[in-house]
Amino acid sequence: MADFFNDFDFEDATRMEDLARLMFELRYSRDTLKEQYQIASADELLASIKAGTVAEHPAYEHYLSMNMLDEMREAVRGEIKDFLPRVKRL
Repeated sequence: MADFFNDFDFEDATRMEDLARLMFELRYSRDTLKEQYQIASADELLASIKAGTVAEHPAYEHYLSMNMLDEMREAVRGEIKDFLPRVKRL
């Protein structure tokens, strides 16, 4: 893994680094919310809200945020998947 960027030109390596960092930040943010509520998924949080186990506010906003974070992470993953075959090799 240490040689992953060896053949990339500078612009492509920078873009890949930015995408990887964004992917990490999105995952970290989602995991922070999961840890806060001790849940494994956004669906579990919604179930807890419906059951009255957690207060609706701000839990529902966090539920929406978790869904948005997952959608954004999938979009970045798709961008990385499309980007890698186009990388300019040195």
